[in-house]
Amino acid sequence: MGSNKLYTLRKIYIALIRSKIDYGCEVYNTASASIKKILDKVQTQSLRLCTGSMKSASLKALQVEMGDPPYEIRRKALITKSFLNISTFENNHPAKKSIQDTATFEFYSKTVKRKPFTLIAKDTLKGNNFSENNVVIYRESPIPPWHFTVPIVNTYLKDYISKKDLPHLIKSEANIMIDTQYKHHLKIFTDGSKDPNSNAGCAFVIPELKINKGFKLNNHLSIFMCELTAIYLCISWLQDFLPFNVVIFVDSLSALQALKIPLNKIRNQFLLDIHFLLRSLYHSGTNIIFEWIPSHVGIQGNELADFHAKQALSFQNIYIFVPLFKDDFKTLCKNLMKKMWQEEWDKEKDRALYQISPKINFDIKIPKMSRYKERLIFKLRTGYIPLNKHLYKIGISDTKLCEECRVEETVEHFLLHCKLYNTERSILFDSLRKLQIQNFQLKNILTGYNFLPIDTYVKSTNRMIL
Repeated sequence: MGSNKLYTLRKIYIALIRSKIDYGCEVYNTASASIKKILDKVQTQSLRLCTGSMKSASLKALQVEMGDPPYEIRRKALITKSFLNISTFENNHPAKKSIQDTATFEFYSKTVKRKPFTLIAKDTLKGNNFSENNVVIYRESPIPPWHFTVPIVNTYLKDYISKKDLPHLIKSEANIMIDTQYKHHLKIFTDGSKDPNSNAGCAFVIPELKINKGFKLNNHLSIFMCELTAIYLCISWLQDFLPFNVVIFVDSLSALQALKIPLNKIRNQFLLDIHFLLRSLYHSGTNIIFEWIPSHVGIQGNELADFHAKQALSFQNIYIFVPLFKDDFKTLCKNLMKKMWQEEWDKEKDRALYQISPKINFDIKIPKMSRYKERLIFKLRTGYIPLNKHLYKIGISDTKLCEECRVEETVEHFLLHCKLYNTERSILFDSLRKLQIQNFQLKNILTGYNFLPIDTYVKSTNRMIL
């Protein structure tokens, strides 16, 4: 499996085990808690094999280190996603009956003992200040597709540049295209932005007219919808001025590809709204071209749009409320899952791992290393390692104290304070200083590739055999 066995095992676990557990959770979630606890044992065993940890390692620590949320929280998110998907169907759809108020009435009238998935989804949304009424029900366009003009979408630069090219060369190629092909066009740059707290914003700028427009959007929108909203607001602005030739530069290839989807295959209501606006502008004599440009290479208009989109994230008032479309369900449910998981992890502040990793995410915390180093860093970060404090806890050692210092032998004591290893520690500190680390705390030295000198230190002490 190569040197990074941890990452390979995690991929196998997600593909072959977790995917089967996720399937049908809307149905089996009505099972008793004791039955569902069996699935937690599957997760514990799987993550333990991935990390090579001791049998005493807690499930919560394994979940945080491997970026795998608790199954109970994951089920709530998946149930909410299914509920929102069904909410987009028209009222005559057969599946719509499963989320009607009948199920709620039967539960509260005690006809049904287990809470139905509809109520679980509604409670999850309500607990996160979100209403299912914001979901858009998809409807077919009242105007036939052949009455629309297919927008002109160019991706000229995509065939001439790659990510391997130097930024200044990409910028030069883009500026040549802008100055030669669109010399007589009104040039507009759009961009969307999100931050880790799910705040969303977008912007469009017209450098030659000195127009800079940034807009705060409602939370839980995907970056894809932020990009489309920027295009929508830009086109709406054009309706008041009706210039003759316009080029709109967009750095989101997925947004431009969505504009090229045939009208009869579009399932995003917001895309249809954009096509309605484009149809109106075309009939008014405005010629619009969409052109892809690379981001973050120093193109003036793109950098300006990016700045104003990010600045809009901090605005107090939402300029435009974009209802929730089907494309955003995955982003919304992932954010809900992360929030619920973080709230649960914050209750574990007394754990050793919380001091090192207080914020959760869906990625592995451990960098790619050899299998031995992967196991060692995991055990040091979680505290489940053959030192006296943990050995005493599981009944192997008679004392939890360090034999030399007569204080609790924790990971922090072993790495940073124990008098028995002062010589080895001075070498460790010198190595850490070379990595620009001056503050010797566990959260700093047990993170990323800063760990490499720790491995050398552990071997030099001969304190434990893993």
